[in-house]
Amino acid sequence: MTLSAGSDAVGQKLAVDASGTTTAVWTQTNGTHYLVTTSQRPAGGSWSAPVTLSQAGQHAYTPQVEVDARGGAVAAWYRSDGGRDRVQVTTRTPDGAWSPVETLSAAGQSANGVRVAIDDSGTAAVVWSRSDGATIRIQASTHAVGGTWTTPVTLSEVGGDAISPAIAVDAGGTFTAAWTRYDGSYSLAQASSRPAGGDWSIPATLSEAGHGAARPRVAAGQAGSAVVVWTRSDGSNLRVQASSRQAGGPWSIATTLSKPGSDVFAGPIVGLDTSGNASAVWTQLIGGDTRAVAATRAPGGGWAVPETISPVGSTKGLVDLAVGRDGTTVAVWTLAGPGVTTQVQAALRHPGAAWSAGSPVSAFDGETVEPDAVVDPWGNASVAWFHYLPDTGRYRVQVAGLDAAGPVVGGFAVPATATAGQPVNLSLSAYDVWSAVAGTTWSFGDGTTASGASVSHTWTAPGTYTVTATVTDAVGNTTSRSSTATVGAAPAAAPARPAVSGLKLRPGTIHLTGPKKDRRAKVTVTVTTASKLTLTFKKKGVKKPLRLTKNLRAGRNTFTLTAKIGKKKRLTVGTWKVTAVATNAAGSSTARKLTLKVVR
Repeated sequence: MTLSAGSDAVGQKLAVDASGTTTAVWTQTNGTHYLVTTSQRPAGGSWSAPVTLSQAGQHAYTPQVEVDARGGAVAAWYRSDGGRDRVQVTTRTPDGAWSPVETLSAAGQSANGVRVAIDDSGTAAVVWSRSDGATIRIQASTHAVGGTWTTPVTLSEVGGDAISPAIAVDAGGTFTAAWTRYDGSYSLAQASSRPAGGDWSIPATLSEAGHGAARPRVAAGQAGSAVVVWTRSDGSNLRVQASSRQAGGPWSIATTLSKPGSDVFAGPIVGLDTSGNASAVWTQLIGGDTRAVAATRAPGGGWAVPETISPVGSTKGLVDLAVGRDGTTVAVWTLAGPGVTTQVQAALRHPGAAWSAGSPVSAFDGETVEPDAVVDPWGNASVAWFHYLPDTGRYRVQVAGLDAAGPVVGGFAVPATATAGQPVNLSLSAYDVWSAVAGTTWSFGDGTTASGASVSHTWTAPGTYTVTATVTDAVGNTTSRSSTATVGAAPAAAPARPAVSGLKLRPGTIHLTGPKKDRRAKVTVTVTTASKLTLTFKKKGVKKPLRLTKNLRAGRNTFTLTAKIGKKKRLTVGTWKVTAVATNAAGSSTARKLTLKVVR
């Protein structure tokens, strides 16, 4: 995607925060001067309309940007005051508001080489090089959230030019700056650190004398840990060297990383993840071509043998390296193509894995220059470059995403408990940083699956089940989330209430005297469940009704009724109203009524 429009634009830099929001800065001409410009893209969203940060009236160059975990940011550049270049800076609050631009470096001497860093709490630091009237010195200023920028502090020693500053900040808020300083014979790589709330340390010299050092870069990891890399001649060729420091410890003796026999051209660039894994990348002449080369170092270990990571063919210009919080590393370079065309390419390395093959990020449709990369919290990368269009003669800033991770999953709702035989609802929400969500598949731990962001499932048996939802994006990357559900047995079914049917009394008259067959009647009753049948006999003039109970089985039952009710009570002459009610544990049935006549 092209971020700039219309006029020439160059000098792009990217930064990404803990939410995946990417911030870009670059310089773009308004027809008279180059102005620092910015745009933002939330994870899964679109780039905002460009906003100008620097003031009109003079050129502003080489913008730098870094962001904190909250979404705050610091951007710095140098801008002419009409006679000299001055370092300027602005900060952004998490709600997206940029502060008024401030000038940090003093007037009277030009400042350049500006670099920035910001920790997760929002404390920022800017370093640059500026002449003190006799020699070029490294200076720094810091800014805490809610505070003001400090008066610049000079970090490098007096008496020798110090140039090429770099800066990084670790997870504990310790800033480490590096630069090279001329000692009268050679340029030496040096470094100074500032713990959170403290002062800058006396510079430490990292490289050996005898040959000059150049192009230092620094990366920081956990509290107090850092790595600095630079180039230094071995007497025949420029080589990559490195020194590291563990929390509270001294800088290590310089180690040479690159292979002998050929020069290092671009780089080195270094990155360090929160686990202490370090990576460095540079370009070097190998087999007649300039190739991108990378070296890695595990925590507490030594640097591995460098690997060539770019394909056959010559790389041109600068390289860059970015390391994400999860350890995902991306290296980018430009590969020469037909004529004067170049193409941005990238290789990825996930923690514990090998480098991927270099793959195109841009097309061979002009010159692509100075690629810059960042990695978001999930392992996706963004790459920006400026692109020369031969047909228009214009430079424009472009950016592309490397969709290297699955969708971001939120709202993962799986019930902790369920009941066998009863359905439950499960759902999630997801978006992808650089492509679309293609689909979601659920596995319920009982051998069944379903598809969709929201599903319903019924477990048929008690147990503990692992529920896994796998979300796939449009390019095939996946993200899985799992949870357990404890399924209890279904409660025992409540017994059904009995229903009475087919209640009959034949004959409907009982004699108190006479033949035996006339002194009894046959009762037939059908009930749906085993129950107790209660017959209640009422007659006018009899205050207290008489009751007879019988235990019935489910189905059709018969028994004989006589005038004798129980052991001591008898039916007397008259008309009796008989009510039949069946009862079990579930309750009583609807009453059925009969009429019985008793005669002599």
